[in-house]
Amino acid sequence: MSLLKRFGATASNSPTKTKKNGRLRLRTTLFLQPFTILLFSFGLIFLLFNGAMHYVINSQADKAIESQFHQLDRLFMGESSVQNTTRTIFSSTYVIVDQEFKVQYVSAALGDEEEAYFSEEIARYAHQKDEEKRMSDMDNIVC
Repeated sequence: MSLLKRFGATASNSPTKTKKNGRLRLRTTLFLQPFTILLFSFGLIFLLFNGAMHYVINSQADKAIESQFHQLDRLFMGESSVQNTTRTIFSSTYVIVDQEFKVQYVSAALGDEEEAYFSEEIARYAHQKDEEKRMSDMDNIVC
């Protein structure tokens, strides 16, 4: 019995049981554990990155919108238009027109030719949409 124990031949260490359990342990050790760790790590990185991007984009969008509304408030109060000093990753452009759709103010900081072209295009588009809406409203009234 002492010779058998010394060389590892005991009743609990039979060759068939070792082979079956050894294969499961090998598969678990080599494939399932690293795959699970990688999947969990990439999932965690994905969630953290998306959370950080969501926060950054929301804060930048809020700053840009708030800055534009402050600019509009200053214009409404009759103060001179001060260029927007808040730097964000978003830019927005708007055009203020009168009842005849003539451009009164453009928020873009473009060159004179570009500013005139884009403001006229935006005003023309707004006028066209306004006319289409009036025509559809008149069609609804007539019917």
